[in-house]
Amino acid sequence: ARIGNSVYNDICPNDPTCSHFGFYSRGYDSPTPMMKKSLLYNLIMNGRGGKVESSMFKEVHSTKYGLVRIFKVMNVSETSKAWLPAPAPWGGE
Repeated sequence: ARIGNSVYNDICPNDPTCSHFGFYSRGYDSPTPMMKKSLLYNLIMNGRGGKVESSMFKEVHSTKYGLVRIFKVMNVSETSKAWLPAPAPWGGE
């Protein structure tokens, strides 16, 4: 949220450190409402208090202690797949 807020300042208006995007304590057991709604939190906590839509994301790998989790994005549109090799909106060559 902090990086996004540096570009899109409506994410955390008048709050450059995005203090509403975090946790109330040092553990991951008490996220702020903004954190609890985030994709990042829900992917990390999927199956442990968080939830992601199984039709959109599939966990394909997790390390022994779950510190690294890799998800596959499901149902990617043909338009997105076609854009990937030649991202014209980015400009350049």
